[in-house]
Amino acid sequence: MSTKVTIKDVAKAAGVSVATVSYVINERKDQKISEETRKKVLQVANLLNYSPNQNARALASNKYKSIFLITRNDDSLIYNANVYSFIKKLADFFQDKGFHLIISGDNTIDNLNSFNTIITIDLTKEEFLNIGNKTFTPLIAINSYINDPVFYQINRDYRKINETSFEFFKDEFTLLTVDTNNIERKEIIENSFNNVIFLKDANDLPEIKTNTLILEKSLYNFYSNNPNVLFVPLDKDKLFNTVLNAIKLADKRISTDEHNILL
Repeated sequence: MSTKVTIKDVAKAAGVSVATVSYVINERKDQKISEETRKKVLQVANLLNYSPNQNARALASNKYKSIFLITRNDDSLIYNANVYSFIKKLADFFQDKGFHLIISGDNTIDNLNSFNTIITIDLTKEEFLNIGNKTFTPLIAINSYINDPVFYQINRDYRKINETSFEFFKDEFTLLTVDTNNIERKEIIENSFNNVIFLKDANDLPEIKTNTLILEKSLYNFYSNNPNVLFVPLDKDKLFNTVLNAIKLADKRISTDEHNILL
Protein backbone atom coordinates (compact mmCIF):
# COMPACT_ATOMS: atom_id res chain seq x y z
CA MET A 1 0.00 0.00 0.00
CA SER A 2 1.41 3.39 -0.98
CA THR A 3 2.01 5.98 1.75
CA LYS A 4 -0.29 8.98 1.60
CA VAL A 5 1.52 12.15 0.62
CA THR A 6 1.43 14.79 3.34
CA ILE A 7 1.77 18.55 3.29
CA LYS A 8 5.26 18.08 4.76
CA ASP A 9 6.25 16.01 1.71
CA VAL A 10 5.09 18.78 -0.61
CA ALA A 11 6.95 21.41 1.39
CA LYS A 12 10.18 19.38 1.35
CA ALA A 13 9.99 18.68 -2.40
CA ALA A 14 9.22 22.32 -3.18
CA GLY A 15 11.89 23.62 -0.82
CA VAL A 16 9.47 25.77 1.17
CA SER A 17 7.87 25.73 4.60
CA VAL A 18 4.71 23.83 5.50
CA ALA A 19 3.05 27.17 6.17
CA THR A 20 3.85 28.35 2.65
CA VAL A 21 2.25 25.25 1.14
CA SER A 22 -0.83 25.81 3.29
CA TYR A 23 -1.04 29.47 2.26
CA VAL A 24 -0.79 28.60 -1.44
CA ILE A 25 -3.34 25.79 -1.39
CA ASN A 26 -5.82 27.83 0.63
CA GLU A 27 -5.20 31.00 -1.42
CA ARG A 28 -4.30 33.17 1.54
CA LYS A 29 -4.19 36.71 0.17
CA ASP A 30 -2.83 38.15 3.41
CA GLN A 31 0.54 36.45 2.87
CA LYS A 32 3.18 37.70 0.43
CA ILE A 33 4.22 34.76 -1.73
CA SER A 34 5.99 35.20 -5.05
CA GLU A 35 4.32 34.00 -8.23
CA GLU A 36 7.26 31.67 -8.88
CA THR A 37 6.93 30.03 -5.45
CA ARG A 38 3.16 29.70 -5.77
CA LYS A 39 3.42 27.97 -9.15
CA LYS A 40 6.17 25.66 -7.90
CA VAL A 41 4.09 24.57 -4.90
CA LEU A 42 1.05 23.84 -7.08
CA GLN A 43 3.12 21.91 -9.60
CA VAL A 44 4.85 19.81 -6.93
CA ALA A 45 1.51 19.13 -5.23
CA ASN A 46 0.09 17.87 -8.52
CA LEU A 47 3.17 15.77 -9.32
CA LEU A 48 3.04 14.12 -5.90
CA ASN A 49 -0.75 13.62 -6.16
CA TYR A 50 -1.13 15.48 -2.89
CA SER A 51 -4.77 15.68 -1.86
CA PRO A 52 -5.77 17.72 1.20
CA ASN A 53 -8.82 16.69 3.18
CA GLN A 54 -11.45 17.51 0.57
CA ASN A 55 -14.43 17.01 2.88
CA ALA A 56 -13.04 19.32 5.54
CA ARG A 57 -12.18 21.97 2.97
CA ALA A 58 -15.59 21.61 1.38
CA LEU A 59 -17.44 22.06 4.65
CA ALA A 60 -15.26 25.02 5.55
CA SER A 61 -15.80 26.82 2.25
CA ASN A 62 -19.29 25.61 1.25
CA LYS A 63 -17.90 24.29 -2.02
CA TYR A 64 -19.16 20.71 -1.68
CA LYS A 65 -19.99 19.30 -5.12
CA SER A 66 -19.62 22.63 -6.88
CA ILE A 67 -18.31 22.74 -10.45
CA PHE A 68 -17.05 25.86 -12.17
CA LEU A 69 -17.49 25.81 -15.95
CA ILE A 70 -15.53 28.25 -18.12
CA THR A 71 -16.25 28.74 -21.80
CA ARG A 72 -14.93 31.25 -24.27
CA ASN A 73 -16.64 34.57 -24.92
CA ASP A 74 -17.70 34.68 -28.55
CA ASP A 75 -19.85 36.86 -30.80
CA SER A 76 -20.69 33.96 -33.12
CA LEU A 77 -24.38 33.04 -33.01
CA ILE A 78 -23.58 29.56 -34.35
CA TYR A 79 -20.99 28.93 -31.65
CA ASN A 80 -23.14 30.31 -28.84
CA ALA A 81 -26.22 28.34 -29.90
CA ASN A 82 -24.17 25.15 -29.94
CA VAL A 83 -22.33 25.63 -26.65
CA TYR A 84 -25.27 26.99 -24.64
CA SER A 85 -27.50 24.09 -25.66
CA PHE A 86 -24.71 21.77 -24.55
CA ILE A 87 -24.23 23.59 -21.25
CA LYS A 88 -27.96 23.47 -20.46
CA LYS A 89 -27.98 19.67 -20.80
CA LEU A 90 -24.72 19.39 -18.88
CA ALA A 91 -26.17 21.47 -16.02
CA ASP A 92 -29.30 19.30 -15.91
CA PHE A 93 -27.16 16.14 -15.81
CA PHE A 94 -25.00 17.33 -12.94
CA GLN A 95 -27.97 18.69 -11.02
CA ASP A 96 -29.46 15.20 -11.09
CA LYS A 97 -26.15 13.91 -9.69
CA GLY A 98 -26.20 16.42 -6.84
CA PHE A 99 -23.70 18.90 -8.27
CA HIS A 100 -24.08 22.66 -8.58
CA LEU A 101 -22.77 24.05 -11.88
CA ILE A 102 -21.58 27.66 -12.02
CA ILE A 103 -20.98 29.05 -15.51
CA SER A 104 -18.66 31.87 -16.58
CA GLY A 105 -17.22 33.28 -19.77
CA ASP A 106 -14.36 34.90 -17.86
CA ASN A 107 -11.17 32.81 -17.85
CA THR A 108 -9.22 35.46 -15.92
CA ILE A 109 -10.89 34.83 -12.54
CA ASP A 110 -8.30 34.36 -9.79
CA ASN A 111 -10.20 32.77 -6.89
CA LEU A 112 -10.76 29.26 -8.26
CA ASN A 113 -9.96 27.09 -5.24
CA SER A 114 -13.51 27.39 -3.90
CA PHE A 115 -14.74 24.69 -6.31
CA ASN A 116 -14.43 20.91 -6.43
CA THR A 117 -13.67 20.85 -10.15
CA ILE A 118 -13.17 23.26 -13.03
CA ILE A 119 -14.41 22.31 -16.51
CA THR A 120 -13.42 24.32 -19.56
CA ILE A 121 -14.94 24.25 -23.04
CA ASP A 122 -13.00 25.17 -26.19
CA LEU A 123 -10.29 27.28 -24.58
CA THR A 124 -6.88 27.82 -26.09
CA LYS A 125 -4.03 25.86 -24.56
CA GLU A 126 -2.58 29.09 -23.18
CA GLU A 127 -5.89 30.08 -21.55
CA PHE A 128 -6.26 26.63 -19.98
CA LEU A 129 -2.71 26.50 -18.60
CA ASN A 130 -3.10 30.02 -17.24
CA ILE A 131 -6.04 28.73 -15.19
CA GLY A 132 -4.02 25.68 -14.16
CA ASN A 133 -1.27 27.92 -12.82
CA LYS A 134 -3.76 29.70 -10.55
CA THR A 135 -5.35 26.77 -8.77
CA PHE A 136 -4.91 23.42 -7.07
CA THR A 137 -8.45 22.46 -8.14
CA PRO A 138 -8.68 19.58 -10.68
CA LEU A 139 -9.18 20.79 -14.27
CA ILE A 140 -10.92 19.01 -17.14
CA ALA A 141 -10.80 20.28 -20.74
CA ILE A 142 -13.64 19.60 -23.19
CA ASN A 143 -13.14 20.34 -26.90
CA SER A 144 -9.53 21.31 -26.32
CA TYR A 145 -6.19 19.58 -26.75
CA ILE A 146 -3.89 20.45 -23.86
CA ASN A 147 -1.60 17.41 -24.19
CA ASP A 148 -0.43 17.49 -20.60
CA PRO A 149 -0.83 14.25 -18.55
CA VAL A 150 -1.69 16.31 -15.47
CA PHE A 151 -5.06 17.24 -17.00
CA TYR A 152 -7.95 15.30 -18.53
CA GLN A 153 -8.95 16.30 -22.06
CA ILE A 154 -12.14 15.02 -23.71
CA ASN A 155 -12.69 15.38 -27.46
CA ARG A 156 -14.48 13.80 -30.39
CA ASP A 157 -12.70 10.88 -32.06
CA TYR A 158 -12.29 12.61 -35.42
CA ARG A 159 -10.35 9.82 -37.12
CA LYS A 160 -13.03 7.29 -36.25
CA ILE A 161 -15.76 9.69 -37.38
CA ASN A 162 -13.91 10.16 -40.68
CA GLU A 163 -13.80 6.40 -41.25
CA THR A 164 -17.49 5.82 -40.52
CA SER A 165 -18.50 8.82 -42.63
CA PHE A 166 -16.50 7.57 -45.60
CA GLU A 167 -18.23 4.20 -45.27
CA PHE A 168 -21.56 6.04 -45.45
CA PHE A 169 -20.78 8.30 -48.40
CA LYS A 170 -18.59 5.81 -50.31
CA ASP A 171 -16.91 8.89 -51.75
CA GLU A 172 -15.16 12.13 -50.86
CA PHE A 173 -16.95 14.51 -48.49
CA THR A 174 -16.41 17.80 -46.67
CA LEU A 175 -16.62 18.38 -42.94
CA LEU A 176 -18.52 21.57 -42.14
CA THR A 177 -17.91 22.46 -38.51
CA VAL A 178 -18.04 25.35 -36.06
CA ASP A 179 -14.66 27.07 -35.76
CA THR A 180 -12.50 26.50 -32.68
CA ASN A 181 -10.01 28.69 -30.82
CA ASN A 182 -7.92 25.71 -29.77
CA ILE A 183 -5.15 25.50 -32.38
CA GLU A 184 -4.15 21.97 -31.40
CA ARG A 185 -7.71 20.72 -31.84
CA LYS A 186 -8.00 22.52 -35.17
CA GLU A 187 -4.86 20.77 -36.41
CA ILE A 188 -6.23 17.38 -35.33
CA ILE A 189 -9.42 18.05 -37.29
CA GLU A 190 -7.51 19.19 -40.38
CA ASN A 191 -5.30 16.09 -40.22
CA SER A 192 -8.29 13.77 -39.79
CA PHE A 193 -10.34 14.94 -42.80
CA ASN A 194 -9.37 15.63 -46.41
CA ASN A 195 -11.72 18.60 -46.72
CA VAL A 196 -12.77 20.90 -43.88
CA ILE A 197 -14.69 24.17 -43.70
CA PHE A 198 -14.53 25.99 -40.36
CA LEU A 199 -17.59 28.18 -39.91
CA LYS A 200 -17.21 31.34 -37.85
CA ASP A 201 -20.72 32.81 -38.08
CA ALA A 202 -24.21 32.19 -39.43
CA ASN A 203 -23.58 34.81 -42.12
CA ASP A 204 -21.00 32.46 -43.65
CA LEU A 205 -23.35 29.49 -44.10
CA PRO A 206 -22.53 27.91 -47.49
CA GLU A 207 -24.93 26.31 -49.94
CA ILE A 208 -24.44 22.56 -49.78
CA LYS A 209 -24.56 20.62 -53.05
CA THR A 210 -22.03 17.85 -52.35
CA ASN A 211 -21.43 15.25 -49.64
CA THR A 212 -21.10 17.08 -46.34
CA LEU A 213 -20.57 15.90 -42.77
CA ILE A 214 -21.90 17.97 -39.85
CA LEU A 215 -21.21 17.30 -36.17
CA GLU A 216 -23.03 20.12 -34.36
CA LYS A 217 -26.82 20.21 -33.88
CA SER A 218 -26.96 24.01 -34.09
CA LEU A 219 -25.37 23.80 -37.54
CA TYR A 220 -27.37 20.80 -38.69
CA ASN A 221 -30.62 22.68 -38.03
CA PHE A 222 -29.89 24.79 -41.13
CA TYR A 223 -29.43 21.72 -43.35
CA SER A 224 -31.69 19.05 -41.85
CA ASN A 225 -33.63 18.62 -45.12
CA ASN A 226 -30.57 18.49 -47.36
CA PRO A 227 -30.05 14.96 -48.78
CA ASN A 228 -26.31 15.57 -49.16
CA VAL A 229 -25.76 16.01 -45.42
CA LEU A 230 -24.77 13.38 -42.87
CA PHE A 231 -25.24 14.38 -39.24
CA VAL A 232 -23.13 12.57 -36.64
CA PRO A 233 -24.22 13.92 -33.23
CA LEU A 234 -22.26 13.68 -30.03
CA ASP A 235 -23.47 11.02 -27.59
CA LYS A 236 -24.05 13.51 -24.77
CA ASP A 237 -25.00 10.90 -22.17
CA LYS A 238 -21.72 9.10 -22.81
CA LEU A 239 -19.81 12.38 -22.65
CA PHE A 240 -21.48 13.51 -19.42
CA ASN A 241 -20.80 10.19 -17.71
CA THR A 242 -17.20 10.33 -18.95
CA VAL A 243 -16.82 13.81 -17.47
CA LEU A 244 -18.33 12.62 -14.18
CA ASN A 245 -15.88 9.72 -14.02
CA ALA A 246 -12.97 12.05 -14.80
CA ILE A 247 -14.13 14.36 -12.00
CA LYS A 248 -14.11 11.48 -9.51
CA LEU A 249 -10.64 10.34 -10.57
CA ALA A 250 -9.21 13.85 -10.63
CA ASP A 251 -10.71 14.75 -7.25
CA LYS A 252 -9.15 11.66 -5.65
CA ARG A 253 -5.86 12.29 -7.51
CA ILE A 254 -6.04 8.76 -8.95
CA SER A 255 -3.24 8.18 -11.46
CA THR A 256 -4.27 6.89 -14.90
CA ASP A 257 -2.82 6.78 -18.40
CA GLU A 258 -6.20 7.63 -19.94
CA HIS A 259 -6.03 11.42 -19.75
CA ASN A 260 -6.70 11.80 -23.47
CA ILE A 261 -10.30 10.62 -23.86
CA LEU A 262 -11.87 10.32 -27.32
CA LEU A 263 -15.59 9.83 -27.91
